[in-house]
Amino acid sequence: STKHFEYEGVDFEKLKEGNLILYRTYIPVKYMDKTTGRVTDADYNFYLRNDPRELENVNFYGELAMAKNAVINESGNFNCGGDGIIGVANLVKLYGILGISTIKDENATCDFQGRYMFIQIQEGNETNIKQTGQSCYELNVKDCEILKATERLMLETFIRYNELQSQ
Repeated sequence: STKHFEYEGVDFEKLKEGNLILYRTYIPVKYMDKTTGRVTDADYNFYLRNDPRELENVNFYGELAMAKNAVINESGNFNCGGDGIIGVANLVKLYGILGISTIKDENATCDFQGRYMFIQIQEGNETNIKQTGQSCYELNVKDCEILKATERLMLETFIRYNELQSQ
């Protein structure tokens, strides 16, 4: 029941907000301080609704390969009490902070040359993530477990980001 823990090199803090339990992590960012005109370091916080240690139960088949641009598409109804909006918005925000532009393009498909990430969120018989190309992924969602799928992808992104920063 410790409040602070590390998972795969990523630091988390367990927080309770009313009846909601969140898992906070952060990414260091640089921003222009408008009052001083200087570049300043800060932490950008991300809050997961699922315990990162339990997200390993969402299988990730493959490896995460990021690109400068990403297409995130959904096929299916993922309203799921608002979880679909939260999950996709969190992915878009994370990639934006990392400098990855994201768009939705219903006509896009996997780019087998890896020029952009392609993330297809779809209904499945099991919640998991499958790499289908160099930087192409299917997020398969069973029974509205969209937050588990998107947060597993976010977790893999945090882990990969930390690995790249330590090189």
